[in-house]
Amino acid sequence: MVGVAAGALAGVITVGFAVSGTSPAYAVTENADGTVTVSIEDVKAIGPANATLSKLGIRVKAVPQTSDCGSLDDLELYRGSDWDLPTTSGGAVTLGRRVPAGYTVLLSVSDAPGRGLGFTAPVKNPAPSCVLDPAADPNQR
Repeated sequence: MVGVAAGALAGVITVGFAVSGTSPAYAVTENADGTVTVSIEDVKAIGPANATLSKLGIRVKAVPQTSDCGSLDDLELYRGSDWDLPTTSGGAVTLGRRVPAGYTVLLSVSDAPGRGLGFTAPVKNPAPSCVLDPAADPNQR
């Protein structure tokens, strides 16, 4: 399990793009142990969050949850165990840097109340631009 002790943060790399003017819509924090913690509170912050993650060289891509996206069942998922499984806490996802070459971990972002930020197993590139909202997925009902 990846944990972040008080004072162990290396520093916030980016906290920006406030949509309401009062609280940031996303944050990317590089932790002292090499992991990165991401929170995204608004789909409008996906682009800036992805730009920051790309600069850090992490194979992860934030995408919106939509009702008209293809199912994850249609994607080729990585089946190995030699990657850093993300963890969630308090609406944020903490990611390790080990993601297999040719694959991308997706962070699913929803504006729906109570949904928060989710993640997938690594998907074979090219990574899709969205994930199917679980409420619209017949396999999730």
